Amino acid sequence: MASNFGWVDFASENRQKMMDVVKLFREKDTVDELGIGTIRDAFANYFFPGTSTIQTRVKYMLFIPWIYQKIEKKEIAYPKVTKRARRYEIKLIFALLESDDVDGVIGQEAGKSLKRLPSEIYWAGLASWGIRLNPGSINQYHRSLTDSYYRKKRFLAKNKSEAVSKNWDPGLPPSPDNLLNYAEFELSYQQAEYLEDRIACNHNHSLLFYLINLRNEKETDYLWQLPVIEDLPEDLCENIKHARNFSLTIRGAFLLYNYLLAKAREDNKLIKRYDQEVKEWKENLFSRWQELKYWHVNIGDFWNSKPLITNQIARTTKSFVQEWFNIIFNKQSVVNLKNNREAKELIARREKQKKGSRARLHNSRALEMWGGRSGTVRLDYRWNVASNFVTDIVQGLKKEEK
Repeated sequence: MASNFGWVDFASENRQKMMDVVKLFREKDTVDELGIGTIRDAFANYFFPGTSTIQTRVKYMLFIPWIYQKIEKKEIAYPKVTKRARRYEIKLIFALLESDDVDGVIGQEAGKSLKRLPSEIYWAGLASWGIRLNPGSINQYHRSLTDSYYRKKRFLAKNKSEAVSKNWDPGLPPSPDNLLNYAEFELSYQQAEYLEDRIACNHNHSLLFYLINLRNEKETDYLWQLPVIEDLPEDLCENIKHARNFSLTIRGAFLLYNYLLAKAREDNKLIKRYDQEVKEWKENLFSRWQELKYWHVNIGDFWNSKPLITNQIARTTKSFVQEWFNIIFNKQSVVNLKNNREAKELIARREKQKKGSRARLHNSRALEMWGGRSGTVRLDYRWNVASNFVTDIVQGLKKEEK
């Protein structure tokens, strides 16, 4: 029998988190098997507020409010608004597919069958950037529209000026007239300037803000490879260092976890693969050994960093990470990592703690269902998404400079 789960639609932020979790379960190599997601997300939210792993292009931050402005103008009320909004968002798919740049079109494969609409994916981000002023979930917003139309009519009856929607930022650039017939991800200067302003007003200490401000268009695999790092404020540089070091050190735990699964399943091909990946990870670790050792000696700076202090990290998560650090910063333990009893017991114990009876190292059926790769991708803290956002905005801003 297939398993199902659900959640109560209290807040858009909570809904977004659940959507991100659903996506992680579908992407086999990014599942948080050992429960360090709160640390990963703390840094990602600090660097790139308003983003999520399932976002694609930044112009959806404009497409969604434009669609709802169109709905509000027609005074479409609940419950019809839900169906109308879906129709418009589906039309947006095909409008975007008319352009030359279709990279990042949400629903280009699913089309009319799309289940997770762009509005759901960007709803929390729209509030974070100060574009959406209505504080509720999408469903709560839909339900509130009937009352807002009534208030608008009362306002117009008493005033000659046009009523302004209180659901969306009044500075939002105007929507193209043919939005649902032809749309493109390319930003005009006005649109890019608006998004830059929203980020500056709401997140002017973030890495996202500084990269746009510095007009960074450099493509890198990881944010710590950016050439503009030396131009960033000291606190950002320090937290980039923490994020980089954690990304490298914790990856070893996931590689060892996969190696242990391969051994338990007696899969020689996978054993060989993870034996090699563990070897390469150790080489990377040793290439920065002195720097990382110093970081570990002062590990209190990591735990007291702003991203982790402002996000409560569970005691069990912190304990697991600390134990892992204690093992790998003993050089001899790293050399013999695959045979290190303490390391193997730690991994097995942590998986059992997080997954209970579904833990693969304790459940032969769960092991049989393993896809062969779980969580081995190095943490990039949503840089893949954020770099696309930065590039789109910077390219739009540079139009004024030509």
